[in-house]
Amino acid sequence: MLDINITLFIQMANFLALMVILNLILYRPLRKIMAERKEKVSGLEREIEGLIKNANQRLEDFKVKLSGAHERGNKEKETLKNEGLGEEKQIISKTRSEAEASKSRMLSQVGQDANKAKEELKGQVSGFASDIAAKILGRSI
Repeated sequence: MLDINITLFIQMANFLALMVILNLILYRPLRKIMAERKEKVSGLEREIEGLIKNANQRLEDFKVKLSGAHERGNKEKETLKNEGLGEEKQIISKTRSEAEASKSRMLSQVGQDANKAKEELKGQVSGFASDIAAKILGRSI
């Protein structure tokens, strides 16, 4: 059976002394290290959240800038396209007018040459007529 004597109190004193010593040497520093670790981890988590928000904000800014650049590029492309079409119309118009002028000059020249040829042939008609009549009749006229 269990006797209550001085050894029980000595065991209880040993147990309490061991608890105090373990608390001072082991548990308190361990709790302190764990608290510091928890604080450091939570600080790092907050920092990570801030960096993620910053990265998301920069990504959104980049998307906005990229979208703006696309719009400016498309506008510039349309402007250059319209300028090119305008220049094309001017060149075609100029070429057409030059071609019309050249055509008019050529038609005029052809008309003049045709009139000159007619005049020359009119002067030679009587000679041709007598040559043809002489060949047909077989004698000279």
